[in-house]
Amino acid sequence: MSFPTGSALPAATLELFIDHDPEFLTVLRESRHSIEGLREVARRINAISPGLYQELRKIDVKSEGGDIRAAHMFAEVRNLLQGKNSSPQSVGPK
Repeated sequence: MSFPTGSALPAATLELFIDHDPEFLTVLRESRHSIEGLREVARRINAISPGLYQELRKIDVKSEGGDIRAAHMFAEVRNLLQGKNSSPQSVGPK
């Protein structure tokens, strides 16, 4: 099985977050310029599943096996978001 290389999977994962929470893109843009923006990105991701932000940060797509880990994380995020109801307070898979 082959996986896309580089930043394609992390970018696709960000798109999942934006589809789930349209304001996420605004928060993501803010995170490029402020610590508060970075904290808000982490908070919103961790609201989906506690610790998810930290897990995403560990992935290095340029390391050996990094693309495979990124593919698994993409699938996990997609599954988490598909299993969530519309309430932003709900965390973790159903």
